[in-house]
Amino acid sequence: MKSIILFLLYLLCTCGGGMKGENQEIPDGSHNQDRRFGTIFVEMVEQLEEKQEAQDGGWNLLENSAQIEGRLVDVGTAELEKSEDYVTGLYIPVDENARAVLCTPGTNRFYLAYYDADKKCMGSEILLVTGGMLFSLPQNCRYVSISAKEDVFAKSIFVQEGQENIFVVSKEDTQYQSIKKAVASIEKEGVVIVFPGTYQGNVKAWGKNVMIIGTDEEECILVNHSSNYYAPPLEISVGEVRNLTIQAKGRGDNSKPGAYGVHVEDDSLYGNSLIFENCIIESESNSAVGIGMRGGCDVRFVNCVLTGKEDGLFCHDGAYKKYTGVQKLSLEDCIVEGCEGKQAVRFDSQGVTGAKVHVRFVNNTFLNKNNKSGENLLNTRNNGGRGSEENWMGLKNYYLDEESRENNIKEMNAN
Repeated sequence: MKSIILFLLYLLCTCGGGMKGENQEIPDGSHNQDRRFGTIFVEMVEQLEEKQEAQDGGWNLLENSAQIEGRLVDVGTAELEKSEDYVTGLYIPVDENARAVLCTPGTNRFYLAYYDADKKCMGSEILLVTGGMLFSLPQNCRYVSISAKEDVFAKSIFVQEGQENIFVVSKEDTQYQSIKKAVASIEKEGVVIVFPGTYQGNVKAWGKNVMIIGTDEEECILVNHSSNYYAPPLEISVGEVRNLTIQAKGRGDNSKPGAYGVHVEDDSLYGNSLIFENCIIESESNSAVGIGMRGGCDVRFVNCVLTGKEDGLFCHDGAYKKYTGVQKLSLEDCIVEGCEGKQAVRFDSQGVTGAKVHVRFVNNTFLNKNNKSGENLLNTRNNGGRGSEENWMGLKNYYLDEESRENNIKEMNAN
């Protein structure tokens, strides 16, 4: 088996084209077709074999590619050169005449080589990507090799427009110009990649497993101009949201509950996870985020800013016995802010037997614009009987994780 793969890599990986600058036009493959990648060592072939055997058909084509460690596509020589800090995803299959999306945190450099159906190289180039880039693959391209630094490669995404369960949203010529319509097109699970722009609407993702990825947290904005409790910008229960600003605009009537920026209250959360990372979430008429937990759930906020009318976050445990069990909530490196009253965050206990809520807080700042003293920023309420001494803040069924630390509210620190 090793000898076959070695033979294919050495004899079929022909590659041509001269030195390419950043974002230059791709050669048509009419010259230097006999140039080959450099020597492929046995240990690299073993890595490739292991990766091929482990492929699971994942949606991120970088994660699912046959990866060669310590090698870089050299766009000058069109060879696979040694480079200790780099990883190359080799021969990633793509559809003919497709458009591709490359997403990465921050600004990073990628080295790409393009191949036809016979794996002959059609050209190579360097792409400098900030956040995300939508670009056309060369005509008749059927494979792509992509190199990046190891840590960058691990955090980046490469997909095709039109790939199954992948939905690209932008203000330009893409299939969707609306996050709401893209999510509505998802039956059970899917990935929505959002390019910069302001997108309107009440996005309904309850009952689905949805990943929404913005390419710039400040430039990719979801907003709904409504104070209606039942029409927040985003209703979601399972999946991930990254690099997005979410805004509920409109102050509304104070006699009625207003709209959260994000509302998490659906039974599909039972036994599942929901992650928010690098998000700015705001509401002018209610908490920035309102969460109704379910048994077996794991809800996490990482590096987020939550700003609400009275508090940035409101959370209660599961209200029904059939959805009880261990429930986890984690906030890390977040800013949580209220704009009225004194509080910044609120936790309620429903007191249902069988519930066990583990809360974890690491390096968070809790604020309220009207509370200069910093006291009473944390609000708790028991709706089903007071808890015991072992419960956090006397909240029945709530327990503080021992890793909780470095928060400006002392009660949120384990020590």
